[in-house]
Amino acid sequence: MTTRWNDFGGSPDVIYDFASHSYSGTPEEAARAFVMDNAGIFGVTELNNFRVFSSRNALGGYLVRFQQTFNGVAVDNGGIGIVMNANKQVIMASGPFFRDVAVNTQPSLSAEQARTAANNDLNKFYVGLPAAATNLLNNGLSILSQQLSAVESIPPTLSIYPTADGYRLAWKVAKFSTNPFGLYMVTVDANTGEILGRKDFLAFQTTPGAETADIYPKYPQIDQNLKDNSIISSCTTNGVVAPCGQERVNLRSFDPTNRVTGVGNALLRLSGTEATISIDATGLLDAPHAMHIHAGERATVGRGGEAGTGCDGLVVVVGEGDVGPALDVGVVEVAILDGVNDGTTDCATEK
Repeated sequence: MTTRWNDFGGSPDVIYDFASHSYSGTPEEAARAFVMDNAGIFGVTELNNFRVFSSRNALGGYLVRFQQTFNGVAVDNGGIGIVMNANKQVIMASGPFFRDVAVNTQPSLSAEQARTAANNDLNKFYVGLPAAATNLLNNGLSILSQQLSAVESIPPTLSIYPTADGYRLAWKVAKFSTNPFGLYMVTVDANTGEILGRKDFLAFQTTPGAETADIYPKYPQIDQNLKDNSIISSCTTNGVVAPCGQERVNLRSFDPTNRVTGVGNALLRLSGTEATISIDATGLLDAPHAMHIHAGERATVGRGGEAGTGCDGLVVVVGEGDVGPALDVGVVEVAILDGVNDGTTDCATEK
């Protein structure tokens, strides 16, 4: 069994390389039974509990996600994910589940007071525009306001917001604003009215003809932080903080039809020397998409049965798998075989 611990949450970030006994009942019931069998590890109590967020069949097994709650109030970014095989054996669990939540869940501020606080916060960023610009924008902004009017009717909801200084009861307020322009989720302390967070869900397009990309010419910097914590370290260059090894480049040619807003999830399931990767995505171009997989630190893979390179006798072969025309849903089979380094990779630096 392999476990990575979340010090802030006081519970596992992820547990894998194991298989529990088979559980009975529905996938949700089986997953819930596993969590309760290990309540001490996760920090689950009668008050600090969870509710099902999603449950689906995947990879011949089941994926169940639980939202953490405290006294019935959702805890931001807290929960437990369970992966089970077809026999309802748990083969992976992920968190974090925040162990030491202790908050009075009765707010001092009403939902309307929280909405007012959110509006006041956004008003600080109001920008006065020339009349000519305002007249030009009014028509489009009016249409957008009508289309997004439903956002204003979303009632503020209570949540528990983890901070470095402890847990805070908060109102989450959804707001569409034309000035400052954005679709915001504002987090307001439910007792003091302090703004704890503000997130804009709008994505702004780069000016046509000036497209840039953040790339790794080779690969992210491989250091102890990446090996131990799966976190890419940050480096400062000319006052700009960016992931180590990453560079921002100007694109010399770019087809505007390639702009997409695709999103998706990938799940890898390893069984012996075979790994199955399931990809579920939407919004991609209607064209084939290349798969790129790393094994170890700098090992690469080929495609269609071609072997890639690797260190310490690790060679990866990728099968074609079942891939849709736009890879909206795809499954790729990977075989990890014994082999020798082909001399193209400097293994001495990868220990």
